[in-house]
Amino acid sequence: MGNRKNNSLHIDPELKLSALPVFRWTFAGFVLATLICTVVISWHSDLSFDFSYKGFNFGLFTVFRVPLAILASMLPILGLIAAIHRSSQTSLQIQKTSEQNIFANYYKHREEYINHLNELKENLPHHIQSEFSEIVVRKFYKISYPFNSPTNFSIESKMSWVEHIDEDLIKLFYILSEMPNAKSEGTLSYLLREFHRVECSIRQDLFNINTPEQAESNIPVDKKILLKYWDQTTTKITMESESLLRLIQRISDYADLIVKLKSAADEFEGTMLYGISEYTTTSENQITLYKKHTEGIAGRLYASHNNEINISEQDYKDYIVLEKRMHERFDRKIKELESIREKKP
Repeated sequence: MGNRKNNSLHIDPELKLSALPVFRWTFAGFVLATLICTVVISWHSDLSFDFSYKGFNFGLFTVFRVPLAILASMLPILGLIAAIHRSSQTSLQIQKTSEQNIFANYYKHREEYINHLNELKENLPHHIQSEFSEIVVRKFYKISYPFNSPTNFSIESKMSWVEHIDEDLIKLFYILSEMPNAKSEGTLSYLLREFHRVECSIRQDLFNINTPEQAESNIPVDKKILLKYWDQTTTKITMESESLLRLIQRISDYADLIVKLKSAADEFEGTMLYGISEYTTTSENQITLYKKHTEGIAGRLYASHNNEINISEQDYKDYIVLEKRMHERFDRKIKELESIREKKP
């Protein structure tokens, strides 16, 4: 019963005024009350017809004053209902216009974003460009504007999702910086394995890749080298000519892509840990220095006999020392950058 009553009193802006239940019931109620009063008065009064002006004045303003007053009071109430109905229709029209604007703005904004990234694709290196599918571009939009939808729209971007990638790029830099300190092929192979692991993690975060194997398959490979450990376990690492220069370039490529993705956002909020120059710090002199200190070891890895390398327990211990130093430098850098970011307004 309660629901039917609420439905009867509800003013639906999509209905015509004359079709509103509250309008019909109000009109019918007042007319019915007027008729009942008229009948009751006529029944209990000794009246006679008098068509002179005295008869009309007496009948309308004396005998039937109450029925006429009831009928007259109906008009402002119906007018109030009509005013509320018009207001509801205006609100509905504004709401629909707003929804249409949000719908149009969302798809236009997404279209412009996708077109912009597709234009950038032409200048990306091959190992990134080959993964830059339409699905990936749409993914970048979704995670950069997570709250946008056909029913909700904002130009404010949320770029915090790249912080994990920012940190992985920092790790890549520190891995490279420790390569000149590798004392043997075995220790260097550990560093190369760690570099490829972190790079695969970045590719999985950036692109529509489900497994590390899929991410690794895009890495240029000249040969695979079998690593034989002192505990009788084995694994393989991929190698290519001029491996170190390619690794250094990859850091720069990923950092450059992150900068482009952040620049594509309409409102950049400073979520970037730091810029491309600080990811790499690889000037021509530094690249030459990396190559000079590691080309001998890397060359022996690439030219290893029968594509096999035997790794001793000492190689592993040397790697643990380098790994500990990398983590300490990494942790200090992250704390430093976080303190800088917290101070920004």
